[in-house]
Amino acid sequence: MKRKTEGYLGILLVVLTAAALAGCLFQKPVSTSYEIAPHKPEGKSISKTVLLVADNQLNHLYGDPMWMRSTMVDQVVSVAIRPVQQDLFAPDLLRWVMKNYGAAWPVIHLGDATNMACVGELEAFFEIMAEGRKKWVMAPGNHDFFLLGNSQVNGEEWASACQRAKGPTTKDLFVRMYLMQLAGQFPELGRRYPDSFPEAGAWKAPNDSPDFLSAVAWQIDADRPWRSFIVQQLHLTLPGEKLRTYAILMDSTQYGSAPTLIPTNNAGTTGDMQAEQLETIEKWLADSPGKDSVTILMSHHPFGVLKKEVRGQIDRLRKHYNIPLFVSGHTHHG
Repeated sequence: MKRKTEGYLGILLVVLTAAALAGCLFQKPVSTSYEIAPHKPEGKSISKTVLLVADNQLNHLYGDPMWMRSTMVDQVVSVAIRPVQQDLFAPDLLRWVMKNYGAAWPVIHLGDATNMACVGELEAFFEIMAEGRKKWVMAPGNHDFFLLGNSQVNGEEWASACQRAKGPTTKDLFVRMYLMQLAGQFPELGRRYPDSFPEAGAWKAPNDSPDFLSAVAWQIDADRPWRSFIVQQLHLTLPGEKLRTYAILMDSTQYGSAPTLIPTNNAGTTGDMQAEQLETIEKWLADSPGKDSVTILMSHHPFGVLKKEVRGQIDRLRKHYNIPLFVSGHTHHG
């Protein structure tokens, strides 16, 4: 990296995983070992403090049985194992995070808010996130709109799994529902789109706006929902700080063809982005004030599981725009 930034980004991390939830939550409150340290590291802060949350995977328990929820799958895919505590207490743990930390800092959720990709799961997630007093945003995760985070299923299986949870959340529906959440939090965006959002669009906050969300772009494709995307730019600059700090929440779940269970195009094993999203990201990077700014990239999928072509594009942007950090969720490894 040619240019070094003396300081640190104000990011606090809480990853909700099966490992964290598998403890004795039914015996006592959440352990203090999961709480965020009250002291800051040495150095100068160059950004607002934000809270990162990922992979809480609220799960609809009352759908009809399906083969992908069997113990056979658990024996092959370790992250598919769901301890009883995760299903029972995931909503309470997320609510605890929002009550204790969402009251103090804006929240960035890095995807997999839901598990089966049912509308009822997503609505429950929105209700809990609204309990925090600060604003929140999210990068989409594969479990949020592909059946069990794997594939775009046509037929009755997905609908059956989401019985009693208002049906499946396809990617196009997710983008529409999430945009309405943003409109409710950010007045300028809400005034621009008071009732509904077009199938494709972009919005940028006024230049002098200090708000958390500085830009958003989206595409909604009902015929090919897996090509839908939403990408966001966040303004993290500290008041009075000359160095401007941004984060771009990329959508690593935008696929050229419908994800399937075959590993080469499985949304659980591979992340992807299409040209229109990458062009938007580069435009935002080019518009940032050069040496007077720093931008970090975030997505649900880690860099290493993005498709080769996308990794090449991201690496090119990293080198050209001096991007110091890539933050992701997905692996359940924290």
